[in-house]
Amino acid sequence: MNKFPVITPLLIFTLGLSPLTGQVDMDLDPDAAVAPITPVEKGGRTTYAAVAGNWVDNNTDGTLGGALRLGWNFAGVAPYYISTDVEVEASYWQVDSEVSYGGQKGKAKTKNLPAMVNLRVNVPLSDTGLFLYGGGGAGVSYIDISGTGPQGQSVNDTGAVFTYGFSAGIGVDVNDRVSIRAGYRSLWLTDDSFNDGDVEVKLSTERNDIFELAVRLDL
Repeated sequence: MNKFPVITPLLIFTLGLSPLTGQVDMDLDPDAAVAPITPVEKGGRTTYAAVAGNWVDNNTDGTLGGALRLGWNFAGVAPYYISTDVEVEASYWQVDSEVSYGGQKGKAKTKNLPAMVNLRVNVPLSDTGLFLYGGGGAGVSYIDISGTGPQGQSVNDTGAVFTYGFSAGIGVDVNDRVSIRAGYRSLWLTDDSFNDGDVEVKLSTERNDIFELAVRLDL
């Protein structure tokens, strides 16, 4: 005589339902039912402002200067995240420059105000927070010049010259919005003539070596 007339059919029924129960659990579990989706990195645009302190050396004299910048950063995509900056910039410094007073060499004090449009590429160094950058720009420099030559020739004039430059350096992201940059820039001023009376004065100094430290803030 079977001692388990009820338990045996119940056990068989329970075992038969086990696969169905597992299927229901999988359907109710979103992690099991939906395959993971890998996010796609997309580029974006960020507006930023920056201020820079410069040391300017034109091989005749050296001085401190400064710059203000407003730009737009176009973020890079995976896996390299190389971003691009497009910016407008205004700089200022006052320095003694080599000039030619009607063929005789001398010096004159020049106030330089370059206004430029720059293009820059930023290359991050893995996940260190450091990055390298490099680029170039072009614009116009407003120059106020005054001085006296070796024979008493004088000049007190203003003018504008075409300006272009190239830059490179290294930076670090302090946080999500602030970065610090240190770099070198070679800025070239094209020749221009200035006049005061009958004396023609030419600006002989073309290249300016600029060493800068800049702080940038994403707006």
